[in-house]
Amino acid sequence: MEPGKSRALVIGAGGHVGNAITRALLAAGWLVTGCGRRVTLPLNLRELPLTYLAGNADAPGQLDRWLPGHELVVDGAAPYPIEVLFPGLTPKQDPFAAAEVRTTRLIDAVLRHDAVLAYVGSFITQVTPRTEAQRIRARMIRLTLPYFEIKELIESRLLDAARRGLRAVLINPTYCLGPWDLHDRRVCTIPLLLSGEIPGWITQMLNVIDVRDLAAATLRALEAESYGEPLLMTGHTISTRDFYSLVCQMGGVAPPRIA
Repeated sequence: MEPGKSRALVIGAGGHVGNAITRALLAAGWLVTGCGRRVTLPLNLRELPLTYLAGNADAPGQLDRWLPGHELVVDGAAPYPIEVLFPGLTPKQDPFAAAEVRTTRLIDAVLRHDAVLAYVGSFITQVTPRTEAQRIRARMIRLTLPYFEIKELIESRLLDAARRGLRAVLINPTYCLGPWDLHDRRVCTIPLLLSGEIPGWITQMLNVIDVRDLAAATLRALEAESYGEPLLMTGHTISTRDFYSLVCQMGGVAPPRIA
């Protein structure tokens, strides 16, 4: 896809990844419509030359009202279910059914308006446990946390639609870091480290990617028309201890001491 005067609709433009992609699109010459559930313009969208639409992209018919005139749809607000499911207890809303309905509506709307879709998923659909211990741990987590299966469900539906003609770029990043994150600081690693609220670390390797690198890679994938295949986007592999130490060194604070 060539930017020119093309117009992109970014769902979740105020989110961490959505905001980075929004900025990359603007820098490349795209006209951008950002949308989100916040009634007021998110802080990280202020001063940006875009149109902002407030509303729920998951509501019936909403995408059909927003999509006309847009050649590209960026879904930066796919379901992110992290609530624990306890055996025997029925959740308030079935996360699998909700994800199924949302994905179907998204696919249908993009196809109706002959647009291209850039979907931001997760690396977890592209990796498998290597050791028996990792497999056991993965099974235990999946018993209570729907996140993994839902990401796989969404991706499978998009891949099926791609085989039927949907032009979709599937972006699967690892752990995203970088500016413009408006999440509550209590769930943001770097602010917690800099304020001394993380006392220790676990022995684990991470792969982290800067959201700006992710956004640039997304635009390259769109330009190359890399449709219908999951794209694993990785950055730097580093241990938790080294990552924490590096962040604290750059911030001029003492690193966690407890292992």
